[in-house]
Amino acid sequence: MEAARKAAELKQKQMAERIVKEKAAFVKAKARREKAAADALEQAKKEYEAEMLARREKDAAQVEAHKKMLADKKAAFEASFRNVWGSSVSGMSMFTVDIEPKEWGEKDWTSIEETIVGLFKKTLISDVRDFVDIKRWYKNDINYGSTNVNA
Repeated sequence: MEAARKAAELKQKQMAERIVKEKAAFVKAKARREKAAADALEQAKKEYEAEMLARREKDAAQVEAHKKMLADKKAAFEASFRNVWGSSVSGMSMFTVDIEPKEWGEKDWTSIEETIVGLFKKTLISDVRDFVDIKRWYKNDINYGSTNVNA
């Protein structure tokens, strides 16, 4: 019986030692898992911050590219229509001019088309409306029933 008691005590002692070892192993394993989880969380945060930084840089680059594209588009438009869009006020909104055809004039006269093209090139005009055979009446040509008529 004494041998059985000693064997039981020995078994209990071994079991207690095993429990202590397993507890220590469990604590170490738990610490490793917590550290691995914290490292993974920190790594995920770093990756997220790097991704957000890259996204912000990409967005900024796209904004700059868009601004440049709009500026280029505006410059191309202004180059195409520089005779229409002025940067200053001309002080005149409309005027009328009568141009006689080249056939009616002398040898050094320019044609109507050449005159208009020249005015466009010098950006003196932005629009042309061509009217042919316009009938005009002047006050001194019309008798309004008044005796005070310029004749």
